[in-house]
Amino acid sequence: MRMLISVSTWYLESRFGTEKMFSMMKEAGIDAADYGLDDWVGSIATVKKSRNYQMTEEETVNYYTEIKRLADRAGIVIGQTHSMFGAKRIFDERDEILKVMKNNILATHVLGSHYT
Repeated sequence: MRMLISVSTWYLESRFGTEKMFSMMKEAGIDAADYGLDDWVGSIATVKKSRNYQMTEEETVNYYTEIKRLADRAGIVIGQTHSMFGAKRIFDERDEILKVMKNNILATHVLGSHYT
């Protein structure tokens, strides 16, 4: 069994866009992506601004289906995803965090990854 070489998408995607990022990764000999679903959050206001808080389940499926299509086209596997993380105090806001986590789990499934 061959080990996959994987890198995080956070900086690359924000700087180059999703399609270019996957293309660059493949050109560099990278096999897989650790796909960032959400970023570090320090407050519940930040949580509510996150893409994965604002999207419905249907929007989540549609959005990440397109990400998966771009990854597949470049020959990049989504090895794992990175869900929201942050200050302990934000996790007291159960309803908001649960919505984000539910969408993150759904996104991980759509991306074809087994790990988040």
